[in-house]
Amino acid sequence: FLLVSFLSFLYLTDTSNTRNKTKFLFISLTVFILALLSKETAVIFPVLLAVYCFTLKREGYKVSKSELLLLTPYVVLAAVYQILRITTLNFNTYSSFGQDFTHRTLMFLKALPLYWKKLTWPIGLHYHYEAQIPIERLDPQVIISISIIVAMIILVWIFKPYRKLLLFGFGWFFVSMAPVSGIMVPINFFIGERWLYLSAIGIFIIAAIFIDKLLDYFCRYKTRKTIIILLFLAYASFLIILGIKRNLVWRDGLTFAKNTLAYAPQEKKSEMRGLLATEYAERNQEKEALEEFRIAISLNPKSPVHIYNLGVLY
Repeated sequence: FLLVSFLSFLYLTDTSNTRNKTKFLFISLTVFILALLSKETAVIFPVLLAVYCFTLKREGYKVSKSELLLLTPYVVLAAVYQILRITTLNFNTYSSFGQDFTHRTLMFLKALPLYWKKLTWPIGLHYHYEAQIPIERLDPQVIISISIIVAMIILVWIFKPYRKLLLFGFGWFFVSMAPVSGIMVPINFFIGERWLYLSAIGIFIIAAIFIDKLLDYFCRYKTRKTIIILLFLAYASFLIILGIKRNLVWRDGLTFAKNTLAYAPQEKKSEMRGLLATEYAERNQEKEALEEFRIAISLNPKSPVHIYNLGVLY
């Protein structure tokens, strides 16, 4: 929904397109509403539009009055949703990483290198990730994250011809990650692969720029260019295979539960065993379900959920 709304906004702001402006505005706003209703992280969409207008729409780094006017209905819709979210749609948000702003910021910085690793080398993907809260700013992963951000800033400064696209890519990534960073709003997960679906677009834009520059450099050497292309094809094939394998994990609840259990930390084993037992019970595999419920209860004897489900199974 969000990408369709963004594409409609591109047509809306295209100076060569003088017709159907109202139609594109209607489509973009309608689909934006659908995006908000399907995933509340879409509330950052007006900021993404502002990043686009600021970096790519004009010669200078500024937003015109007409563009501000176009952004207004998106901001209003996002504000209305936020008001409804705080009042009518309000529900408690618990964060296992505490309510301290500094700790949440450090946790996000600690998670960033893992996000970038998952994008480039997506091996060992699973549902639940655990991490200790960095109580010091000198945590190694926090230092790595800050170093990479500084390197990004230097790259934007060095590659002047691509500065606008690089700024747009970085802006898209960090703005898309903002709602799930845990900095402004506490969250209960250290890292979530699904949170990269939208934000990864920004990283892919940056990667495309450097791949293009790399190919341009090796165009003068036919043999080297062939080697680079073969390496890219091999890497793409590797990612395709991993994507297929990951889809097999998510094909049903039983395979997902088994995969999650394999990576679950000790304190989550009982919960995952209960999930696996439930999946067996739904498939009328009573023997396997009984065994998993008993293991789950042995790991957490005070769990009323496991005891109740075991009673239902009997």
